[in-house]
Amino acid sequence: MKEIEQVKCSLCGKHTAIERKGTGRLQKDKTVDQAPYEFRFDHVDLETAAFVSVREARGRGQGLPEIRRITLKEAVENDTYKDLRQSLLNQCYGIMKILTGSEK
Repeated sequence: MKEIEQVKCSLCGKHTAIERKGTGRLQKDKTVDQAPYEFRFDHVDLETAAFVSVREARGRGQGLPEIRRITLKEAVENDTYKDLRQSLLNQCYGIMKILTGSEK
């Protein structure tokens, strides 16, 4: 049996392969146009990435394009999404305690 290692995000719970090599595309006779992907937690630019992505629901088959985004910094400055921010802070604090060995 072949095993695949995946990272489960401690914040959102999404599973992602640690390494993606494009084998699925190769099996479908499609080209692999990118270098193999290696999962990292620090690939998101926290200054510009969406904390909340506002999307337009255009209906079935017409997409869900992002029309604007609220960064984490904007959410803090405007005091919006307070409960969501607090849950993120609590989870990050818990992760930090475990990673630094200061869990009690």
